[in-house]
Amino acid sequence: MNYSVKLEEFYKSLKDISVINSNLDEKRENLKNEVYTFNNTIQKRKIDKNIAKQNKEMAELLDGTIGLIKESANSWVTNFEEMLEKEKFRSDLANYFIIIIFGKVKAGKSSLGNFIAKHKLDNQTVEFFKYD
Repeated sequence: MNYSVKLEEFYKSLKDISVINSNLDEKRENLKNEVYTFNNTIQKRKIDKNIAKQNKEMAELLDGTIGLIKESANSWVTNFEEMLEKEKFRSDLANYFIIIIFGKVKAGKSSLGNFIAKHKLDNQTVEFFKYD
């Protein structure tokens, strides 16, 4: 198998990864909508007025339980939003093939990057950037 065939297979594999990432983004968005919809539904829950009239103690117990459920649902939303923030790096660099290179001065880091850029497919571009 020659060198260009191996490169073609490598870049085809990267495209397959790209499709997987886009599916993950769609699923993440669906999950986000479900979490927010669930929380909104929970926050609207109240005790039926008839129960409160019939049994005050039961109404207080239910009201306390509903309050705890509302607090938990708000906590889930907060935790979910924190998780989304942590996903920012992954989302910002979605569908990129990332290589992190580090080493001593004059160890060949730039040469490796130049080699990768030189041996790309004709229809591809290579971008070097710093993510901060």
